[in-house]
Amino acid sequence: MKLTPKQKSFLAYVSRYMDDWGRAPSFDEICAHFGFRSYNTVTTYLKTL
Repeated sequence: MKLTPKQKSFLAYVSRYMDDWGRAPSFDEICAHFGFRSYNTVTTYLKTL
């Protein structure tokens, strides 16, 4: 499966966050980082990856 640039950015953020903090970012943290207004957007990215 080929990832879109946005999906690559999302995956890189989650991976980097986990390396730095030892845990996955919360939905609130992901929304704040990417400017998402809905948890559903986060869920969609996670399901895709």
